[in-house]
Amino acid sequence: MVNPEARQLRQNRRIRKLVRGRFSRYAHIIDVQGADKVIVALDNLAHLHVIDFIYVVGGDGTFNNVLNWIASRLPEIRPALVSVGGGQFCYMTHFHGLPSKDPIKNLGLIFEKRIKLVWKKWQPVCVHDSITQSKRYAAVVGGGVIADILQWYESVGKGGFFKVMRIVLIAILSVAFDTIRRLHGRLNMVEGELTLGTSICAKKTYTGFALSTIPELLASCRPFAGLLNQHEFYAAAYWGTLRRLAFASPFVWFGHMPFWIRGESYNQPIRKAVVKTADPRLVLDGDVFVWPQNDKKAGEKRTLTFTIGETITLLVVDRA
Repeated sequence: MVNPEARQLRQNRRIRKLVRGRFSRYAHIIDVQGADKVIVALDNLAHLHVIDFIYVVGGDGTFNNVLNWIASRLPEIRPALVSVGGGQFCYMTHFHGLPSKDPIKNLGLIFEKRIKLVWKKWQPVCVHDSITQSKRYAAVVGGGVIADILQWYESVGKGGFFKVMRIVLIAILSVAFDTIRRLHGRLNMVEGELTLGTSICAKKTYTGFALSTIPELLASCRPFAGLLNQHEFYAAAYWGTLRRLAFASPFVWFGHMPFWIRGESYNQPIRKAVVKTADPRLVLDGDVFVWPQNDKKAGEKRTLTFTIGETITLLVVDRA
């Protein structure tokens, strides 16, 4: 499954040709853009063939589209899944244990049998929306200012060192000067109520939250505390001010909550989370997803319920 708009594929148009030239004898190549077209292409192929494995050439958002298609199928016909790189961050590629973000390198190692992949049972986070009565699945889910920053990042076309640095610089200035934040209208507190495990946040607003079934998001970034038990997922949330969070961010990056934000934060594995909010945005594996609005319930706060989702088979590098 090739996403032609993934970052590395935009920067190097030869990757698509190399995928077809080197690996079409091993697998059927689907090369389409857009989540709807991805689903249609997989449905059409599944009518003609039994799909055993899906190799995702793209970023974590492409992985998420395929993940949701797999989760919608009956357990006995779900293909195994592996993300081989090609996007911006590729934390799922790292989670699989593959050595590179370069999809050509990883596919070469796999099909030339220079590395061995084994099957691993895995469960993503499942989120149920009360308004649409629909479900979505993701390895990493985020809300609040995380959705703001990702939407900001997408609005400037993703990628590009200087574009990213510009956003980072404005975000830093926004923390220091509320006037700048008001001018661009981003990084605001969200009206909503959080219930994390058995803990209820008493405040009616929150800054952001992240839920995950993988421990590492970016290079060296391991923001979650604790170890997962069965049917648990990592949960981190914050409902204090941005300024206090900015001073804590070097600690939060490595999963530590310094004393000055402990009363305004949560970080431990849980089995269930509930978020009541009017914000329709949610970050699913690095892309901003917007829940459709039900006209009959316009303006109503939606209740998002997070639990462990369907069992998926991943292909991971054999460390034995």
